[in-house]
Amino acid sequence: MEKNKSSFLKKLLILTFGVTIMSFGISLYLKAGFGTDPITTFTNGSSIFLNISIGRASQLTMSIILAIIFFIDKKRIGLGAFFNTFLTGELLNMFMRLPMESSDLFIRSLLLAAGIVSFGFGVALFIISDLGAGPVDIIMSMIVDKFKISLQKSRIILDIILVIVGYLLGAPLGVGTILGVLLTGTVIAKTLEFEENFQILKVNKI
Repeated sequence: MEKNKSSFLKKLLILTFGVTIMSFGISLYLKAGFGTDPITTFTNGSSIFLNISIGRASQLTMSIILAIIFFIDKKRIGLGAFFNTFLTGELLNMFMRLPMESSDLFIRSLLLAAGIVSFGFGVALFIISDLGAGPVDIIMSMIVDKFKISLQKSRIILDIILVIVGYLLGAPLGVGTILGVLLTGTVIAKTLEFEENFQILKVNKI
């Protein structure tokens, strides 16, 4: 019983850290001003269309996606989905209040690079926690299972769809959006690969 409780708390810590890092990455995208990651492009477009804050838009759009997943395959929904749906918006609003804006092109580029890495790393931690990924990441996994394609390809396809819908709703696009589409899947895959190798080494030591 104690071992199970300890394992759950460890997973919960990883999950919480994941949503925090992911939310921080989103804020870095926004602060850089080069265009946001695909998911935020979608939620940003929703916030513009509905005239609400991006944090609230994130909560609303993820809730809708979560409801759709529930009717298609509710077994995929775990604690992580609810963390992603409701906590991300609150953390995003908090991080957006941090004074990270800059007019310097180099600093803005660093913010963008850090945003890409942080976002992808945070998403991977969701998966690693094994408490259920966020709504968009569940959709990503469903695409992998349905069409038998790689994680990277699934993420790129999904990101393109999110960008198109977000743009049609009024969200601006930029080089950050393009880099997010091309690199997010790679960051996720590399993080998962590193974690898998670590687990293998851990088993071998035993």
